[in-house]
Amino acid sequence: MVDLRFDHYHHYDEMTDILHAFAKEFPDLSEIYSIGQSTEGRELWLIEITNKETGPAEEKPAVYVDANTHAAEVTGREVCLWLVKHLLEGYGGDEEITGALDARVFYVLPCLNPDGAELYLTTPYHRTGGGIPNPEWDWKPGFTEEDVDGDGEIVKMRVEDPNGDWRESEKDPRVMVKRAPGEFGGVYYKIFTEGVIKDYDGGEIKTAPPRWIGGTNRNWPERWKPESRAYGVDVPLDEPEARAQADFWRTHKNICGGLAYHTHGGLIVRSSSAVPDSELDIRDIATYEYIGDMGTELTGEAQYPSVSGNSSLFTLDPAKPRVGTAKDFFFDIMGVYAWTYELWDMAGMAGVGNFKERGGIRFTRFENRTEEENLRLLEWNDGFLGGDGFLDWKPVEHPQLGRVEIGGWREKFTWRNPPPKFLEEECLRSGTFMLKYAALTPRVELIKADAEEVAPGLYRVTAVAKNQGFLPTNVTEQALKAKIAKKVTMEIDLGGEAELVMGGEKLELDHLEGRSHRVPGRFYTPLGPKRDPPGRFFGGMFITDSGDRSLQAAEWLVKAEGGAHVTVIASSEKGGVDRKSITFG
Repeated sequence: MVDLRFDHYHHYDEMTDILHAFAKEFPDLSEIYSIGQSTEGRELWLIEITNKETGPAEEKPAVYVDANTHAAEVTGREVCLWLVKHLLEGYGGDEEITGALDARVFYVLPCLNPDGAELYLTTPYHRTGGGIPNPEWDWKPGFTEEDVDGDGEIVKMRVEDPNGDWRESEKDPRVMVKRAPGEFGGVYYKIFTEGVIKDYDGGEIKTAPPRWIGGTNRNWPERWKPESRAYGVDVPLDEPEARAQADFWRTHKNICGGLAYHTHGGLIVRSSSAVPDSELDIRDIATYEYIGDMGTELTGEAQYPSVSGNSSLFTLDPAKPRVGTAKDFFFDIMGVYAWTYELWDMAGMAGVGNFKERGGIRFTRFENRTEEENLRLLEWNDGFLGGDGFLDWKPVEHPQLGRVEIGGWREKFTWRNPPPKFLEEECLRSGTFMLKYAALTPRVELIKADAEEVAPGLYRVTAVAKNQGFLPTNVTEQALKAKIAKKVTMEIDLGGEAELVMGGEKLELDHLEGRSHRVPGRFYTPLGPKRDPPGRFFGGMFITDSGDRSLQAAEWLVKAEGGAHVTVIASSEKGGVDRKSITFG
């Protein structure tokens, strides 16, 4: 059994060994392969998980999960490894997992940005981006993060200045409080990230360009425009990791949903980040919210809420929405539901309220937190971390600024990622979301495939395909709007033993509805054109008398001798493939 424990953060080589060990231990359930290489040549490992005995992966509905898009967000890598372990070791003993792997496939890519993540885990730096060296950093002056005191960490730095905006709290000197307008006569500070000033001339302190650029999550051609470029991105898909990801999605059309694990804040973000809900179909919003609420329930007492990426809770400036995100590319361009799952919520753990309750994204900036909120956070640190998450302010001689004080939150594994002691708990809380979603994907099955002899040697073959899943075979209304949703087809394979008298060998049916139209707010409208009353006709399809839009049927007239075989095949790009063999006579 693979020795996988969640008491530390695994480096790239460890992760690689773990994934290969799982694939070796469970060859009937898993396959590992690289979908491409990073800028520095690291393989982008993806593990495919399904029961191979029940059919090939490409013929089953699929869900896609990745993590570590941003270098600093290494928690997602661990949740992906936990999910792999949970699925593989649970097969055969857990009914939910067994059913999922028999009928569906999981594509799990634990680390999309291995270069930046390795820098983050092995150096003191926070802003490691995609690990791509920025040539401008070499020559442009300004402030840049650096481990000034040589303790292996980068925290905050406060500099005493009569014009400073901050002072110590009277309740706890570790806490910095915003200076009130008109307040004078105290000791005041300016606050910086711990760092140095390149080519400092004693004047205004400017900010140097980032040392590394890239980071993938604004690298997508979804409403991207030049003025919205971020992370040093020049054009969409100019990073090899994003290109590899796009190529994988393009060649795996069976993917019905996607999720990217990020950090932090404790929330589940749905589309769209680029536009308000008024530009989305109300049925997609209702389904998104239904599934998002399901995800919230899975988090238990933590209550990670589901929010729109364009809401005021998640977007500081609605005039400057996030564009070029993978999540929105998945929804807008590929027509499937996708989420950004922001793992870990230290503030919620400290009792300050969940993401919605404390006012959303504004809380992530230290200048927006109140004195009482900061005091409560430190109380949690002292009680649950033994004070280890915060470094007391200490005097240090700075190479340019003279005497400064260095201290503050050890953010890498407090705010950004959970301390290792809480890592497994976070995996348990957040790891099963896509397992639950997989059960909702469309699943097309042949519930009937038989033949009736209507004359000597002449048979009427009837087949009925039904969507047994929750979501329709088009998955989203957006897929219909974008005209990318492929309809269900029904095919008869004569196998050289029969002759088709009437009907086409391959027929295009309509989309098959699931149960999602029953979600409150997702009002029902027909998926296809108005049809005549149900009736039989050779070589075509009909709706059963029940009016159930989750199923459709097809008929053929076939000439064959007794004992001959034909195979009926129902196929859906998102709902999978099912086959039934019919023997005549």
